Amino acid sequence: MIRRAAIISFATLLPPVLELLIFRIWLRFGIGLRLGLPGFVDFDLVFPALFSFVALGVLLYQQRPVEPEIQWPAVSINLLLAFTFAVVCFEFRSLEVLVGATAVRALWIANLAAMTLSAFFLFIPVSYLIKHPMRWLVIPSALIASTIIMVKHLYVAVWPWFGVASIQGVCQTLESIQGGTVCSWNSPYYFAIKHQQIKVLFGPPCSGTDGLLLFLIGFSTFLALDSKGLSRTRTFFVFIFGIAYALFLNIARVVSIFLLSQAVNDYYGDKQIGLNILVGFFHLHAGWVLYAVGWSAFFWALYASKSWLTLPAHSPLAHPINR
Repeated sequence: MIRRAAIISFATLLPPVLELLIFRIWLRFGIGLRLGLPGFVDFDLVFPALFSFVALGVLLYQQRPVEPEIQWPAVSINLLLAFTFAVVCFEFRSLEVLVGATAVRALWIANLAAMTLSAFFLFIPVSYLIKHPMRWLVIPSALIASTIIMVKHLYVAVWPWFGVASIQGVCQTLESIQGGTVCSWNSPYYFAIKHQQIKVLFGPPCSGTDGLLLFLIGFSTFLALDSKGLSRTRTFFVFIFGIAYALFLNIARVVSIFLLSQAVNDYYGDKQIGLNILVGFFHLHAGWVLYAVGWSAFFWALYASKSWLTLPAHSPLAHPINR
């Protein structure tokens, strides 16, 4: 059932992804219109949105299976919104003069959001989500998808304890598995990791706040799905273990990317290539691949382990509706 749910989730996600990709290419290379979204760029949302949407689809499908079918009313609405969005983009500069920059930007964002939202329902009826008993899962799913945005406002607060613990773990790991790695404070907020072939600064943006937020949102959702599944004592121990696991994932992310960059330097004989890959991997949030695998395994183990969890009869996870 999980495999089928994942397939349907990907099929539902495909229309908005393709639509956004087409418009992005057209805006940049067709009409040369570059508009940034407040506080982030669209690439920030790729991995978090993919992970959160697939997780949402699996949970919804397990409770109430559904088969994809073309929803012609939604198709018509989406095409109308896409046409309107294209017109607004093409006439953006003219509309700025006519109604003002703030108004046209608000119209652009609203049209983009409405078009993207409508694209999610080209194969799944809106009524499926509205009438679903677990429709509230859209909220934590949206929070997970916007984790990168929240991180930019929270990582400074997380840095003094979680970030510092992460860099200490990274340095101890690197120094234990290879010689020549030296770690030292470069400033109160940046830690230098030096090797013969590569040198990087580890700071608040690398503190693993996104992984920590994933656990907090995921664990809160897990408890909401089954509030009586864990005793208070077990809830406390799982919480503490989850924080430690988030720390481990962040250390593993940084260490693996650092070692990968060194391997690239060795292969090409160029110190800059490895550094570019390191920075690129961080900026493209490749750690989300590790987060997706790591946190999926964590919550699946928590769900499956009878020693930690005994699902009561009323739990929505205990008796999913079979097709």
